[in-house]
Amino acid sequence: MKQEKKNLVVLLAFVALAAIVITVGICVLQVPVVPLCALIIVEAGIAVMLHHAELWVHAVVVVIELIAGAVSGKLLLAVLCALVYAAATAVLIVSEEGERANG
Repeated sequence: MKQEKKNLVVLLAFVALAAIVITVGICVLQVPVVPLCALIIVEAGIAVMLHHAELWVHAVVVVIELIAGAVSGKLLLAVLCALVYAAATAVLIVSEEGERANG
């Protein structure tokens, strides 16, 4: 039961972070809603595909995102996307640890 609560708290933290990123993206960066939400879904999808990868692979993904953001002039948006990617990866790792502990 304790692990289920931990998984729920981590998942709710990710949802809160995604909501904050969406709010900042819309209000501060003036990014349209649909592309911004698509970016968050893409970041979560990349995290799902790579959450078993070595740490250096995650670092390369984040660096590539930041370089793309700097080149396109959207560095803050790239930082927010990298944050979503890191949080999604953390959620997947925590929930996988809970599955291993329970099963």
